[in-house]
Formats: sequence, structure tokens, C-alpha cells
Amino acid sequence: MSSHKKLDPTLLEQTLNCSNTCIFDENFSIYYSNKSFHSLLGFNEDEIIGKSILQLKQLTRSTPTYDFLINTLKRGETWKGELQFRHKNNNPMYLDATVKPINLKNQPTRYIATFTEINHRKKLIDNLKQRAHQQGLIAILGQISLNNIPISDLLEQTLAVVCGSFNVSAGLILEISTNGEKALVRTAYNTSSMFPMKTVLDIEKNNILGYTLHSERPIVCESYNDEVRFKISDPIIKEGHNSIICALIGEKKHPFGIIALLSDTPKNLNIDEIHFLQSVCNILAEAINRKNMEKALRYEQELSKKYLDVAKIVFIVIDKTEKITLANRHAASVFGYSQEDLTGVNFFDRFLPDEIKENKRNEFHNLLNKNKDDATPITLEENIIPILNKDSQTRYIKWKHSALYDEDDNVNAILSAGEDITEMLSREKEQKQLEKKLNQAQKMEAVGMLAGGIAHDFNNILVSILGFSDLAMETINDKNSKLHD
Repeated sequence: MSSHKKLDPTLLEQTLNCSNTCIFDENFSIYYSNKSFHSLLGFNEDEIIGKSILQLKQLTRSTPTYDFLINTLKRGETWKGELQFRHKNNNPMYLDATVKPINLKNQPTRYIATFTEINHRKKLIDNLKQRAHQQGLIAILGQISLNNIPISDLLEQTLAVVCGSFNVSAGLILEISTNGEKALVRTAYNTSSMFPMKTVLDIEKNNILGYTLHSERPIVCESYNDEVRFKISDPIIKEGHNSIICALIGEKKHPFGIIALLSDTPKNLNIDEIHFLQSVCNILAEAINRKNMEKALRYEQELSKKYLDVAKIVFIVIDKTEKITLANRHAASVFGYSQEDLTGVNFFDRFLPDEIKENKRNEFHNLLNKNKDDATPITLEENIIPILNKDSQTRYIKWKHSALYDEDDNVNAILSAGEDITEMLSREKEQKQLEKKLNQAQKMEAVGMLAGGIAHDFNNILVSILGFSDLAMETINDKNSKLHD
């Protein structure tokens, strides 16, 4: 039978000092602390003896975790879990703890606790959680940016998300003027009247806005009182914010603006937070560029539509199903319908006379097989095609056609440009009739002139004959009746 040996007190103390150990009394106040434990929390032995668990946590009232720990130990069971204490310098300390009751004869119950510091592990876990949270926010902001929402709403939502993520008290998004000399407040988060919408701040070479404008990465100013790189603008100082983070939205050559995060406590960024802020700025820049491109495209489309509407040319687009997908104002006027009513109408069935309908339909479908390399407009044979408008009036249109291609280089529609020459043909017909009448009149005039000339010449001959006859009669004897007759 083995004998139990008592440990030497020195050996026992060295054993206890191999870990972070303390002993709580029956009231859960520290009865004993080894050097490793109270040094871990930044105290000496005299300062830590008598402190309760709540005092180590710097709490005045119990928490669910504390209540569970106490109840478990009072039942005589061992408690294992994570505790957060406060270092003497007020920094949080995360400890993995095991607390076990100690029952000694004729003595109050004691509780021995051993602790393992897990600050680094806790920080890694928190960083992973933060990264996952930030990645989720980036995905959400990216999705929001793809929705058709106004830029002002996108900026407002993004600023609120970023301020919440960085736990800062206020924030601004400023739009940089074209010449880079002014910054206009586009949206603000939790600021006073010092930063109303459209507030203008100067961008100078030696202030934080100018410094951000020429920086490759976000600018972090933990305390403007200690800042020597640049000066802080007066409105920010008057707001009482001591820590400032600024990042550029967009490329340095053509930036949109600056996002500024304001805090009344010192603030710094780790590498993950820097990447998160840069990702947010990239999302905003892409969304703004996309909105600007869409705006420019809409402007070009509206301008093109105005050009089409102003031109006295019939413009229509007919798709592969023979339906009109686009018609300008002049086409609507010629056809007798509104532009909206023309959309979706089968061109051949509605507007072409029966005698030419099938022939022109076949020519149209031949155009659909046009080679993409041939970019010249197509002119059909007999390209003056009559159409019947809404009032069944015949209008004559002189057409030119060009194939339209989709992104796969397949013909998907035909653009037809036509000139309404109905009045011109009518004038030509009238002119031909007038010319015919003129020719007839000219012929009659020539005949008249010929007849008049002949009559004049004949009249001269008759005058000579009659005159000489009268002279002859004066010399004839009245008795010579035969000659007189």
C-alpha cells in the first residue's frame, strides 16, 4: 500500500506558480493569489486580495454568467468557461477559467481557480467575426449599389453602415469639385448643424482633405492635437471630434469625393479594416460611375430621339417578327398613328397594299441574312414603296434599309429610313400635265402662226390680182362683154 507524502510548502508554491491561480473565499472574494495571476492583471498581491469576481470585471451588479458560475460552485460542481476581467490599465482581459470547490474539515468552503490567458485567441476570433461581418456588409452594399436607387440614398445608407461598423460617432461624405479646390457635403451622419447638406469645405495642400486627395490609402489621425502631417479644418475641430479617418472615393485622377469618419476617442485601423474601407469606397466609386454612365447614356438616347423626331425622315425599326419596335415622330405623323400605337404593329400586314405585300415581305427577310461586314446601307430595287396610312390614303415612301445586329453578331432587326415623296410625286404629275398642256398650246401656237403666215402671203397675192384686175377693167370697153366678165 502506497503511502501519501505531504508536499513541501516551497514545492507547493512553485507548483501553484506554474499556472495563473487564485483561491476565492466563501463570499467569492480573492483569498489567495499567486504571483502569475495578479501580475497578469497588473496588480500586486496587496491590491488584489479581497477583490470579488465582480470587482475584477469592474461591474456593480451580477450578470447571467456570474450567477451561473456561483450557483454551479455552490452545488459543489466544477465550473469551466470564459471570463472577462479588467486589467489595471482598464484593458479587457479574456481568460479561460476552471473553478473548483475545496472542502476542508472544520473550515469554510474555498474555491480554487486556474486561468489561461486567451486574449490572442479571442482577438483572432473577434477579427474573424469582424471580417465575416464586414464581408457580409460589403456583399449587402454591393447588392444595394446595383439597385436603381438615387446616389444620395446610396451614400446615406453606406455612410450609416460604415460608421456603425467602425463604431464612430459621426461621418461625412464630401464630393470634390472638378478643379479639386472645394469639397461639398453630400451626406452626413450624426453631426450637428456645423455640417448641414451642401456645406463647402476648402481643400488645401496642407489640410487633411488635400492630404487624403494625394494619398494611396486611408488617412488615420488618432489625435489631431498630435498631428504634424496636416492641419484639421476648423468645422471638424469645432465639432469636438479628436480622431479622424479619411479615405478617397474613386481614382486619384478623377475622384468623386472623400469619406470622413469622426470620433471623440482615439481610433486606429488594422489591415482588415483598411481593406474593408477601401472596398466600400470602391463600391461607391463603381456605383457612381455606373450611374453617371447610365445618365450619359440616357442623355444620348434622348438626344438621339430628339434628332430623330426633328428630322423630316421616317425612321422605323422592324424586328424579325415583322413588328415595329421603334418609330420616330415623323413616322407616326405619316402613318397616322401615335408613336406608342405603332409599337408592336406588323408593318407588312397593316401598311402595305395587298399587291406588293408578299414580295416586299420576302425582300425584308432576305435583308435579315445580310453579312455583318457589309456596313453600307441597303437600297432595295424599286425602293419607292407605297403604304396605306390610318385613313387608307396612299403615301409613297423612298426607303433605305440597314441591318441591326445583337451582341452575338446576329441580325435581329432592320432599320428603315424613308422620305415621304407623295407630295413631290404629286407635283411631278401636275408638272407633267402642265408640260403636256404647254406642249399642246405651243403646237397650236405654231399652227396658228403657220396659218397666219400663209393667209398673209395669200392675201398679198389676192390683193395684187384684185388690184391689177381693177386697173384692167378701167381700160376695157364696156362693149366687150366677154372680156369684162
